[in-house]
Amino acid sequence: TMSWVGVTIKDSISSLGGTDRTEDPSVDSNLHEVELEQGRDADQAVSIGDVGGPARFRHIKNRKYMRRLYLVLGSLAAIFVFSSLLRLSIRSSKNGAGSDMDLSGATERESHLLILMNDIITDQSERLDLANATSAQRSALRWIANEDPMQLDIPETRLDSSYAAFLQRYTAAVLAFAWGPDILKPLGFLSGDHECEWNSVFTRPDASTLDMGIICNGDQKQVVKVVLQTLGLTGEVPRELGNFHAVKRLHLDENELSGKLHPSLHRMQQLREFTLTRNRLTGHLPNFLATISTLRHIELSKNDFAGPLTSAFKKSSQNGDAAADDDVSEIRVLALDHNRLHGEVEALKHLVKLEELY
Repeated sequence: TMSWVGVTIKDSISSLGGTDRTEDPSVDSNLHEVELEQGRDADQAVSIGDVGGPARFRHIKNRKYMRRLYLVLGSLAAIFVFSSLLRLSIRSSKNGAGSDMDLSGATERESHLLILMNDIITDQSERLDLANATSAQRSALRWIANEDPMQLDIPETRLDSSYAAFLQRYTAAVLAFAWGPDILKPLGFLSGDHECEWNSVFTRPDASTLDMGIICNGDQKQVVKVVLQTLGLTGEVPRELGNFHAVKRLHLDENELSGKLHPSLHRMQQLREFTLTRNRLTGHLPNFLATISTLRHIELSKNDFAGPLTSAFKKSSQNGDAAADDDVSEIRVLALDHNRLHGEVEALKHLVKLEELY
């Protein structure tokens, strides 16, 4: 590109000045050079475009050279702008490869939400999910923009007052599309009701009842409980679940969920009960279990977790050193049986409030 720019500059100057040099060999080839008058009337300025003040330039031998000088300078400026934009475009394409959103066919509301989320998200895999027209994330945005009967106000930025409401409803919609709208429809998922109403009361065989679905905390309408047990849910646990910052109880037992638990779940810093028994989860035990100080009850039995016990429950300070002795874990119940874990059980000795260990 820069070689082409150089050739273009050379050709432009040659084509503009070459003919006149042939006609008048006495003319200097330097277009920037002007002739200064040396006469005794030096105080009488001949202005060029009315420059004002005491003028240094008294006489220009050929005015058409000045016009050509402006033309050359304009050409150089245009070439510089073009090459700068080209370099910027190449740099942007390298830095954001795969993150460009295909907005073809998208409505105005959907396009606005896609641009908003693309500006907020920093993780490349999350951007790829949004760019995928068939992903749960893209389907959730499309539903909120075009099909949601509630028709939420679309936030301009994450600082808008409407952003929190949008993010909570978007997260709930991602769960529905990730785990199956048809399975969750009986609970009210993807209805025109507020997502805090996406739940139903189930009666157990022993006549006890259980609130199943998304449950909120009254007037504040923040999600505090997600209970989706024995529904046959398949797929991975979406990273967006970590957007439920106020959730205290997460129960996803007896489904067919697979894959690893995403580190973004550590954002649920008020979590007290975390149960995912009888699924098909893999990978190491998630490290965030040691960073959520409110955790009391953990059940991860009957999955396919592997690796050492120590890494998940060993607390550490911000600089990576071992945590202070008074930094006591609040875990009371810990169920890890029927996995592929290894290491010494003694690694759990710092769980001084532990009452039940499986």
